[in-house]
Amino acid sequence: MSKIFAGRYTAQTDQPIIVFAIGMRFNRLYAVHKWCRPMVNTLRMWRHVQTQHPEGYLGGYLNAYWRSLGMLQYWKDFDSLEKFSHDPTHPHLTAWRQLAALTKHDQTFGYWRETYQVAPGTSGAIYGSMPRFGLAAATQHVAIQESTEDARRRLKR
Repeated sequence: MSKIFAGRYTAQTDQPIIVFAIGMRFNRLYAVHKWCRPMVNTLRMWRHVQTQHPEGYLGGYLNAYWRSLGMLQYWKDFDSLEKFSHDPTHPHLTAWRQLAALTKHDQTFGYWRETYQVAPGTSGAIYGSMPRFGLAAATQHVAIQESTEDARRRLKR
């Protein structure tokens, strides 16, 4: 079990990082034969980044929720994410091409992705009695002090 940090913590970074979210939604639940392959590809990519730790990958999470499967990833910079996503030796490029082709005319399942650049002083995070998690697991995990007690002050840092 991960160590639980008593008290309140925040995430802090001196460099911008990339937050990348990607996932798929099962529009027709019973059409398993249509969405099973992309789901397996998603799980394969998840295992790959967790075990191979591509250059610039800082960590992430796999999330399963109603009708959807998604990943939240943290990257050192956009160049690292882009390099990974276009490298034919990693599973992403092939999986992406299959996904784009499958969803072009079929609405059995859908996909989404979001990319954010988080610059220092532009995000707020708070973790209470948690293990290192989220942005704090990808950057610096620091105890909240008087100077970072509220969201406005954390955003100004």
